[in-house]
Amino acid sequence: EEFDSPSLNSETWNIETGYGKNYEEQLYTTSSENLKIENGKLVISANINDENEYTSARINTLNKQHFKYGKIEVRAKLPKGNGTWPAIWMLGTNHLTKGYPYCGEIDIMEHVGKSPGELHGAVHYPEENEELISNSDQLNIENLENEYHVYSIEWNRNEISYYIDGKEYFKFN
Repeated sequence: EEFDSPSLNSETWNIETGYGKNYEEQLYTTSSENLKIENGKLVISANINDENEYTSARINTLNKQHFKYGKIEVRAKLPKGNGTWPAIWMLGTNHLTKGYPYCGEIDIMEHVGKSPGELHGAVHYPEENEELISNSDQLNIENLENEYHVYSIEWNRNEISYYIDGKEYFKFN
């Protein structure tokens, strides 16, 4: 997706609304204050509305785009600030029927605002006893929040390799 049209492509993207699934305090909206395309860039913003609620946007490709194996790249600039938690991640296509963690999760990029410069890549999945297993690594990068970076994974049958700006920092076998 190059975000080269004036609005989000509804054949590729769904916009989620309502409160978050991970106990987030923000309300996800379709408002252009939270989600817009500007100069070929998707812009997702967090704001405080008149009722003192945090608002933001969340999009997904459920039932529209599915990926198994290949290279996935996202060029993004991350927000600054304690309380932000931007992430680019994938759930298994069976997450609505099997639930989490049975569907698995691949975090292409995750950044916790209270830890500036800290980048995470992870894989989450269930063990035979149904306990959640997480394999991850992190990388510290100066000015992570001030510049655009390319976050990517290369996924094949045997492994998932994680990259930032073409530099590998984590491999999950």
